[in-house]
Amino acid sequence: MSTSKKQGLPEAQRPPADVTRDLYLTWRSPRLGTQSPHRMTNPVWAWLARQRELNAWAANRHFQGPSSMAVGPAWCGQRFGQSRTALADGRVVWIGGEHEDYYDPDFFIYNDVLVESPDGAVEVWGHPWENLAPTDSHSATLVGDRIVVVGGIDYAHRRQPGVTRVAILDTNDWSARTTLHRDGPGWIHGHTATLDDDGLGLRVQGGIVERGEGPRVEQHDVWRLDFARMTWACVERRTVGQWCIARVDGQRMRLGELGMLRWHRDDRTDFGRQQRDAYRASYGVEPDLDLWDARYALDCAHTRLDDGDDDEAYNVTRLRVGSATVRYVEESHGVRVVIEGSVDDATREAALEGPRRVVERIEGAPCRVTAVS
Repeated sequence: MSTSKKQGLPEAQRPPADVTRDLYLTWRSPRLGTQSPHRMTNPVWAWLARQRELNAWAANRHFQGPSSMAVGPAWCGQRFGQSRTALADGRVVWIGGEHEDYYDPDFFIYNDVLVESPDGAVEVWGHPWENLAPTDSHSATLVGDRIVVVGGIDYAHRRQPGVTRVAILDTNDWSARTTLHRDGPGWIHGHTATLDDDGLGLRVQGGIVERGEGPRVEQHDVWRLDFARMTWACVERRTVGQWCIARVDGQRMRLGELGMLRWHRDDRTDFGRQQRDAYRASYGVEPDLDLWDARYALDCAHTRLDDGDDDEAYNVTRLRVGSATVRYVEESHGVRVVIEGSVDDATREAALEGPRRVVERIEGAPCRVTAVS
């Protein structure tokens, strides 16, 4: 079957001559290694691994492959939450990563290891999940000839609140082994990891911890993994107040949908009208964008802070209130409120109850503030 230019890939993204349609269809779908390591290098994946801007849908469309709705996701190199570790010899090791979100037919969380040489050649190493689990937003730290991989989000049904996952990847043969720890920071992701000056341990701080039934919690303590004993210890406790504003009935919030409408506030196209019509049909009310804009207009002196280059800036609002920073993080289950610094009772009340009342009006349902720890 022809794969002519009319199918749309830019010149720089088109496959090399040895990547035919038949070969693409052979390697179209993700798969796990049957041992650790399992060499899975092939021309299709080697090409796609170098095309970090090419998504699974576009590559599959180029080869007129089957619909992902029917046969499952297509393999690709465009991922977020993938770690990058540089080796002394110039090679770069890419681990795991996630493509798209859970609702997309090409959604997949990878557990493979891509080793890219300075000349652009790519090796692909697969593993069974018990050796290297699906991982995204983990940390990867080079320690001698090994890479220590801590945490990761993983699929929702595989998460284990209270458990910290640590994988050791050997750069000599690319084998991996994973251990689970109940003495660490918990099911953590989005953190930073720093090797001790003496190389005997690893310090982890920041990030988000999965709580299971409750909301996710920001992690502000400093934890250390001792390599000799492979045990964790909390070496610095930091007191930070955290709360969650959520619907009493536990239903998903509509804040995100209203926020998307805000982007199209002046959109007079068919798309903009369709979005507004869909909102009215879902909730039976007119979208109140002015109310959405005012959800964090506190009844006390405050200054909005620039979100800068934060990857989560689209759903994060930061305010300076006195000497403290108040951060609101909007998620599907509620609004996480984090107060860093000291505030008096009246200011804390304003930072929590003011937004709760506005969110309650937006949701059209009772909402409450719950302290989390």
